[in-house]
Amino acid sequence: MSICPVCNDNIQDSSARFCPSCGTPVSSKNMRKAPWIIAGAVICLVLITGVVFRDKLGLIFPFLRSGTAFAATLAPENTELFFVIDPDMTQLKNYERIKDIYLAVPEVKEAFDDLQDNVKGDSYADIDFGQDVKPWLGSEAALIMPDAFSSGSEPEYLLAVAVKDKKKAKEFVVKLRQKEENSGGIFKEENYKEVLITTEDRSSMSNKKFVYALVKDHLILSNSKALVAQAIDKYKDKGESLARNESYEEIMSKLPKSRSGAFYMDFDAIMGAAEKAGLENFDQLRAYKGIGMSLSFVEEGVRIDYSVAYDRNKVSQSSGDNAKGAVGLKNATEIIPADAMAYVGISNLKQGLEDFVSSVKTQPGYRGELSDFKRETGLDPESDILSWMDGVLAIGFLPDRSGLFGEKNAPFGIIALIGTNDLKTTANSMKTLANSLVRLGAGKNDKTYNNQEVHYLFERRTGKVVAGYGIRDNFLVIGSSIDMLEKGMGTNNDRIGRNASFKKATAGLPSIQDGCIYVDVEEMTNSIYNSLDSYNRQEFNRSVYPYLKPVKTVSLGVEGANGGDHFNTGAVLIRIDR
Repeated sequence: MSICPVCNDNIQDSSARFCPSCGTPVSSKNMRKAPWIIAGAVICLVLITGVVFRDKLGLIFPFLRSGTAFAATLAPENTELFFVIDPDMTQLKNYERIKDIYLAVPEVKEAFDDLQDNVKGDSYADIDFGQDVKPWLGSEAALIMPDAFSSGSEPEYLLAVAVKDKKKAKEFVVKLRQKEENSGGIFKEENYKEVLITTEDRSSMSNKKFVYALVKDHLILSNSKALVAQAIDKYKDKGESLARNESYEEIMSKLPKSRSGAFYMDFDAIMGAAEKAGLENFDQLRAYKGIGMSLSFVEEGVRIDYSVAYDRNKVSQSSGDNAKGAVGLKNATEIIPADAMAYVGISNLKQGLEDFVSSVKTQPGYRGELSDFKRETGLDPESDILSWMDGVLAIGFLPDRSGLFGEKNAPFGIIALIGTNDLKTTANSMKTLANSLVRLGAGKNDKTYNNQEVHYLFERRTGKVVAGYGIRDNFLVIGSSIDMLEKGMGTNNDRIGRNASFKKATAGLPSIQDGCIYVDVEEMTNSIYNSLDSYNRQEFNRSVYPYLKPVKTVSLGVEGANGGDHFNTGAVLIRIDR
């Protein structure tokens, strides 16, 4: 049904082309245009609202978060160190859960209460967070240190805190100012580009100096008036800033937008500081441009993501195949037993050793050291060791009453798997090494276990086995005791790759893993506790165990660069529960 625009009669027939009362033509175009105009206006309004209020809506809808803190727009372009707390409010319940778990531990609660008492007893005892800070505190706080590493004196800093109530924020800084004035501080005020800057005068009797200003919706605190002026310039003129730094943008874009805090560090500045300090042998580090990290409170506990950018032309490329390395690590988890307290897997062992050998070759005395190594082991590092490695290394740490390499004071053992692409050369190299150790006084036994050759080295005086090795499934297997080697050479289906705790701890980590670390904190804690004497057990229970008790596992997943990418990324997951 529609209405005639001339006589205002109702037109019942929706297919009618003329008004039955006055004969006025009915335009189907006009009839249908209004709903589309309304819909278009609504869509435009939503888009405009999303752009204008994206940062605020991002607290509710993580996909709208820009991933770049506003404070980064106030920081100098080449800022060396940048911290920001910008919590995604959807993570609040996860944070509260973790806090409740820890405060339920009596020792932690007592330490927390003591900390609060100490804060109340300092020189700012009359500053109450609930009354003086919380009412105006916004959703972002950042620490900017432009010359954190390159400064020859005390670094300058700028603290930028988001403000949701400017009046309350002004009352807070006035209170801080009054405290300084009561201690002899003298302040001056001046307008700079329509922003009031308050500076502690150099003639102040106080040895504390600070500058503050309100820029947009941020309270700026600093120890440098010039730094505050720069921040105002960047806000007013939209000039170059850290937010527009290419390295910063690329690195931070690799981190989760839904987070509770982030960190950025410029590697060039670190290298410059290292050179000034006279430190050497940092050739590989020169390839790295910067690192970024983020902190998130997730359902499982705490997650830390990182991203490292590097110059592909300055870093040595892996000799191995990333895909092959990932397969090798997966196969390793089908060999390491499920009761491992910790597991470490990497796919670039060969590259690391090649880089080490290359750096050693440039050192004075290299030829002499190489000759000594060959004489003692019978092996050439490159032709007899590196030649057969495929880059994969996996190590499992397990409980072992025999102790580490026969040392019962360390009641755990290791199983190490080294990937090989040449079984014959690997076997010959290990035989040569074992015979060299026999000449130096060790004993050696050759046996068969699970239809495979295994070899044990022992102390001749005591007969105590200190290590053993064998070869299986394209791995050189090394065990720190008879039991460890037999577990590594065995066929038990109970392997760490099928362990429920391991799967849960690594499920959310990078899927293409160039490296992985897993620690069963409960099992590791029990093992350490059992190795202590009565006095140290008491100390452990008092000062260490309460803080470890809620932590179930810690895991790390690493993903290297793929294709033309020039980033290494990874994540640490700390599982926390009651």
